[in-house]
Amino acid sequence: MQHPVNDEFQNLNVKALLQDVIQHLERCMDTYEGDATYANVRPSDTKMFMSISSEPRTISQLARTLNISRQAAHASIGRLVDWGVVELKPAEGSRRDKIAVVTQEGEKARDLEAQRINFAKLNVEARIGKEKIRMLCEILREILQAPPPAGD
Repeated sequence: MQHPVNDEFQNLNVKALLQDVIQHLERCMDTYEGDATYANVRPSDTKMFMSISSEPRTISQLARTLNISRQAAHASIGRLVDWGVVELKPAEGSRRDKIAVVTQEGEKARDLEAQRINFAKLNVEARIGKEKIRMLCEILREILQAPPPAGD
């Protein structure tokens, strides 16, 4: 028998629950039968691409944002460059730093990913309804707006 505190923690573990939901959505997206050109991209590269898509940044800034090493960020960006979805441009005021930006091919990839994401959303919506999806999005945006606690 598990300890009641552990049961309560497991039931209220928001981080684990969100990770499980993400995995569920990714499995759902994998069943999408549309253009799957970018379906086998590493999850870490997808995360990097999404970060670049939201705001072009230097490799160092992306590494800090994603809480990964600069070396890991560079490797991920290198793979995205090889796919032709991202390019590196010189950063203003720096001869060394480069800014990762989405290419035209990257825009197409983003559109394809949006179709896969919408497919997963519609699947979940069919189960829980539009109103609960709207409420969930509202709650998640509220969480994102809360500042993280100050460190010691």
